[in-house]
Amino acid sequence: MITENSSLLQKKREGLYCIPGDFFIDPLLPVDKALITHAHTDHAKPNNNHVLGLIETLDVMKIRYGVKYSQKPQIIKYNQTLRIGDVYVKFLPAGHILGSAQILITYKGYKVLILSGKDILH
Repeated sequence: MITENSSLLQKKREGLYCIPGDFFIDPLLPVDKALITHAHTDHAKPNNNHVLGLIETLDVMKIRYGVKYSQKPQIIKYNQTLRIGDVYVKFLPAGHILGSAQILITYKGYKVLILSGKDILH
């Protein structure tokens, strides 16, 4: 169970925050680093500085928001592992919409699978 006192994930005003990775997942408000699970407007919002997502998600964001979709976009592929801070992230197929992903976060032997940053906040 993820709580506000967790050393891995924390619920903040901006959205779901990964403490050791220093990033947000599907942030509700603009942030410096955002990992986006999919391109629905309640998950993929504009004006984030760094955005990590699948090419399909980033393409839809670019069409929808123009230059405001991200100052520094970064593409990740399914099953690719990327180190961000002290955590490893891997985008896995979600089967929701084109370019949708679950995000597997690995930190100090613990693993958390995020279906969507917004949904875990409910």
